[in-house]
Amino acid sequence: MVLSELVPRHIWEYPLHNQTALRLKLRLFFRPNTVVVDVPYKIPDKRHGTRKAPPPAG
Repeated sequence: MVLSELVPRHIWEYPLHNQTALRLKLRLFFRPNTVVVDVPYKIPDKRHGTRKAPPPAG
């Protein structure tokens, strides 16, 4: 089972996110022959924009 988990930007966002993944992990932990993998991801901050690599010279 692959579970994606949002990595919050602020400490106060932790209780707001990942509660479903946590519950699933706890239920699947004791299930035989089951592997659980967490995949953390971040949502880019649109206020600051994303930095892009400069275009190739040529």
